Amino acid sequence: MTAGMKQSLIVAAIGLLYWSAFTIASGAQEPWDGRYYWSAVYPLSMVLSAALGSIFRKHAWITGISLTLAQWPVMAINTGIGPLSLFAVAFLGVLSLPAILSAWVAS
Repeated sequence: MTAGMKQSLIVAAIGLLYWSAFTIASGAQEPWDGRYYWSAVYPLSMVLSAALGSIFRKHAWITGISLTLAQWPVMAINTGIGPLSLFAVAFLGVLSLPAILSAWVAS
């Protein structure tokens, strides 16, 4: 297993915990349906991406992708996999761009 793969798994696990905790606390089925997602939780994930990017400097950009895409399994567990799942992954890909940038800048 390469260093980048290990890093992705570590960050994905952190992301699963982060997004699961928010989803449970907010009572939402999907993280982005939570009341404070756009005003606090998503922006805080940029800070978390930067922090993880400063730890995993070699492949910092991977932290932004892994952390943001970790929302998808949380959604899949809570709502199932349906016809909008592909859209959700694409949307999370777009949402990961600021996280990639923050992780890269912090590295």
